Amino acid sequence: MPPGAKPFELREENGELFLKVSDKSISPVVILEAIKDRGVAISLDSIRDLLNNSNEEWQSVGVKGKRVKVRISEDKLKAEVYLEPAIRNLNAEEAKKEIIRSLEEAGVVFGIKEEVVELLASGNDDNLLEQWIVIAEGIPPEESQDARIDVLVKIAEKGLQELENAVVVDFKALGFIPNVKKGTLIARKIPPKEGKDGKDVFGEPIKVKKPKDINMKAGPNTELSQDGLEITATANGFIVKEGNRFRVEPLLVVRGDVDYGTGNIECFGSIHVTGGVKEDFSVVAGETLEINGVVEGAELRSGKDMRLHSAVRGMERGRIDCGGNLYLEYADQCKITSAGELYFKRALMHCDIEVEGSVHLVEGGKGVIAGGKLYSGGDVECRALGSKVGTKTLVHLGLSPRLMNQHNVLMAKKEDLESKIATVKKNIKYLTRLAEEGKLDEKKKLLALNFVKLLESFELKHKEVESLLLKVEELIKKAKHKGRVKVREVCYPGVTIVIRRERYQVREELKEVEFLYEDGKVKVVPIDDDR
Repeated sequence: MPPGAKPFELREENGELFLKVSDKSISPVVILEAIKDRGVAISLDSIRDLLNNSNEEWQSVGVKGKRVKVRISEDKLKAEVYLEPAIRNLNAEEAKKEIIRSLEEAGVVFGIKEEVVELLASGNDDNLLEQWIVIAEGIPPEESQDARIDVLVKIAEKGLQELENAVVVDFKALGFIPNVKKGTLIARKIPPKEGKDGKDVFGEPIKVKKPKDINMKAGPNTELSQDGLEITATANGFIVKEGNRFRVEPLLVVRGDVDYGTGNIECFGSIHVTGGVKEDFSVVAGETLEINGVVEGAELRSGKDMRLHSAVRGMERGRIDCGGNLYLEYADQCKITSAGELYFKRALMHCDIEVEGSVHLVEGGKGVIAGGKLYSGGDVECRALGSKVGTKTLVHLGLSPRLMNQHNVLMAKKEDLESKIATVKKNIKYLTRLAEEGKLDEKKKLLALNFVKLLESFELKHKEVESLLLKVEELIKKAKHKGRVKVREVCYPGVTIVIRRERYQVREELKEVEFLYEDGKVKVVPIDDDR
């Protein structure tokens, strides 16, 4: 070493520190302290290596700060590196070691992307400098899924008031009627699903929580499947959910009137309206229907019995359709059908009535039937029939209205088919004549074939209708009940009685009489309750 020369020198370039040793006998500790004073971290062993490899050339000893920075995401599932430009002072192998050492110092041991390490260390793309690059990724956990209940129908959870064996609905709060039919699938349970643990970039497992299970419960009129995953309605009615418990209430109680505040009411179960039903509204019950108040120009339907405790004012557009027995206080100007018996108390005025069974007078009632038409498959009992002013009143009994309607429909179909058959035959006859005269071209030949097929189809349908018609007529003939009309007080002129298609016109007041079918005609006899 020349006199006055320094045993070693340090210089900085782009934030990197370089060392040149002129005297290899210099203590490595002295060099270490000098390098530390310049803000570069290096080990004593590294200094010794530099001394051993020194040929009085400049050697990199490190950078101020670090060439490679590492940051970890908050969830510990991602590690990123940030390369300083000084990394380019290293060759590819040295850069790779630097990157890996930086990751190790940060504790990153899992999910390291080797291809990214190679790319960053290669130095081929300066665009990768001075930006954060994902270099390691852990395995995210698959979270457990708690059990849940999927409700498959609309459910009432507010606007309800409980009564014994019934539910009272506040329609303003509820806004709809959540009802179901028997056999409807109400809800399905989705079982809990166990998740999978993950692993972070530190190699530590990420544990997942165990899923929570729930018990789905079946209340009254519902049934839980054997596997506990499905609830089905076992009755028609109003569906209610209480937590994880479901029930079907067979009776829906509507407080007050059915009007604009409620809208039309429809329920597959039974309905009880404590008020009345306003004009142009409807109430439809799949089972029984009971209404306390006045019904005005409304439509009422029930699958079973119906009880109407006040007046029904049809206003010429009201309609009552009862699937069971019908109990009426008073009705005027409405159309009434009943699949069972009809019981009335005060009056049936100017109504069109069809009853499969008999018409009964409730004890203590006025029992007036006046105006309109009454068709009954059984007997009719009243106190007064018709009116003093000779109101036209028709009572037709002894034959089921349902059978009569079927007969009329089949007769109409038969006549329609016969008309079509006659028209097709006429066309076939015309085309046959053309064929005999040699005037039938290909188009008309095709038309003739189509007419023949159409005739076959019409004749087959006609045969089926005739068969059904014969069966209905046979049922009508076999009807054992001849029917009778009992008028306990007075029957007025203007009344027409038809029993088994035989007609009797009342032309004078008749008191305490009975109309019955005997010897092929309608007879009038004194009332005999023992007859």
